[in-house]
Amino acid sequence: MEFKKIIDKIIEKRDKLNVVALHDYFIDHFIYMETDINNLIGEIVETARRGGGNIFKNVQNIMRGGCAANFSAAIAKLGVKVKLITCANNIGLEILRRDATGVDLSQVKITEEQAITAIIESRYMGKQVNIMISYPGILSKFNTNMLNEKDWEAILNSDFTCMFTWNVNRYGTELIEGIARRVKENGKGKVYIDLGDPRHRIEDLRELIDKIVKEELIDAISLNENELKIIGKIIMKEEENHENPEDFISEISRRVNFRLDVHTPEYSATSRNGKTTIAPCFKVDVKRTTGAGDTWNAGNILGWGTELKDYERLLIANAVAAIYISKEIPEHPNIYELKEFIEKAKIQ
Repeated sequence: MEFKKIIDKIIEKRDKLNVVALHDYFIDHFIYMETDINNLIGEIVETARRGGGNIFKNVQNIMRGGCAANFSAAIAKLGVKVKLITCANNIGLEILRRDATGVDLSQVKITEEQAITAIIESRYMGKQVNIMISYPGILSKFNTNMLNEKDWEAILNSDFTCMFTWNVNRYGTELIEGIARRVKENGKGKVYIDLGDPRHRIEDLRELIDKIVKEELIDAISLNENELKIIGKIIMKEEENHENPEDFISEISRRVNFRLDVHTPEYSATSRNGKTTIAPCFKVDVKRTTGAGDTWNAGNILGWGTELKDYERLLIANAVAAIYISKEIPEHPNIYELKEFIEKAKIQ
């Protein structure tokens, strides 16, 4: 595969893309622990037994978070025009300005409330894991009534409207349905959704899936392996899962009218009408897991918008995510880092 031609094609076409992302932005408070999670739990319990106190064995950082905000920062770094529609207080907006270089923040709504997440990055059974404790605040109430004329203008003139984190928003189904219907009626853009972990809203998820299937509201859905299993059970109506991931993904995609885009630590896949393409991930030393899916989504939309073939698109998305999770600091790659990485890296 001639990666130089792929990157050249991306560079040629990326400037013409317009993307809108909504609706979640969190201030992320990271706590990086080198110890295993079981050791950490033991230290917490021992500290509580003493009546409280400090645990000093960690590194902490505060930065931009939330799927829509992370996605926006990642795709902007790759040279794509992106507008973020979300809510932030004044402190949150300043962090966004610092950590989302190149993102159009003109439609951010200033509110008193600010969504915040505390994230513990640790290890469990030899793997890097993250535990997120989130306060979604106003994001749990974000709905179409909060969108003004300029928001709609941006959405309806975009090539891609990307909606994230349905799982924390009690109006999430209404938001996706309302925006997607207007985009489809307008006849211009593509609709891409990433629901977040839906385990606590299974009945709501059934309603959402029913609506987007019946009304052909979206073009693609992004899923990790756990979300794929949940969606699969709903679509397949509790039928037995295939042991082969490709067969399972293909069977689900035969029963829906949107594309499945799946990302896992070992592979990524895309499937439409039962036709599935799978691409392996790159071998890297994983330094973090938080934000990996958001970064993968950025690479996926970049590849889709620049008209790459399915396998090429998946490789680009895998590479963008691999660079991010293997960096010493949580920094998204630019197009030239991507080019250098993909020419040298090893595939799993």
